[in-house]
Amino acid sequence: MIILFLYYIVFTEIRSTTLDYFWVYLASGVFMFNFMMNNIINGAGCILNNVGLVKKIYMLRELIPLGQVLSSFIVELIGYAIIMLFVFGVGYPVKSSVFLLVPLLILNLLCV
Repeated sequence: MIILFLYYIVFTEIRSTTLDYFWVYLASGVFMFNFMMNNIINGAGCILNNVGLVKKIYMLRELIPLGQVLSSFIVELIGYAIIMLFVFGVGYPVKSSVFLLVPLLILNLLCV
């Protein structure tokens, strides 16, 4: 959230963006970027970090990164729920295309 606030200050005060409700676009992009970044960084090292578990227990090795991605996806859904509460709270005009966000999030989950 701090980085979101810093980006908002930089893009509205220094660059003077004239887009109404710029924070909505900024928050959705920052959350999506953080989701991808966390999964790439943590997913690559999660098997190496759990090498003792992998050696001792017979299981599919793909389950460990999948657990990482699913937990990150749940955190992202909570973040988007908070954004939606703010969007409805400030009276942002919501279009029907916003509801395409859910399939987009699921597609993002499958791409990671």
